[in-house]
Amino acid sequence: VSDVDVQFFPAFDASGFLALVDASGCDLVFQRERFREGDREANCGFYAGRNSTAVRDLLTASLENLANDPIKHEQNAINRMMRDSGFRYAMFDRRFYARTHGFPPPRDLWTHHATWTTDIAGKIAQLERVRQTNS
Repeated sequence: VSDVDVQFFPAFDASGFLALVDASGCDLVFQRERFREGDREANCGFYAGRNSTAVRDLLTASLENLANDPIKHEQNAINRMMRDSGFRYAMFDRRFYARTHGFPPPRDLWTHHATWTTDIAGKIAQLERVRQTNS
């Protein structure tokens, strides 16, 4: 699952990506929201999942939650539900970069998610800046 503000870089390896997901032993693997010690908040703008009952149940419950949530923020709902239920999930490493991870991005970047912006122009500028930094 990918938001539209995610860009892929030449180092991205599809078979390596699938191997990471498989090696995790979990039904869902997320990009991290932040890279801080002990932080387990999942960023729902980029993740991979198995077609399992557990994943389908979690995503269905998150949709039901959003129907009653005035803020309509699926990331908060999914993180809360995973935490409260003990759902096992894994996190991608630093190659799956988001602006919330700090700057500059790693040199061996696979993906970049343009987070922490308030408008489309800011997202475009961030996408271009990271692309220039890693060219």
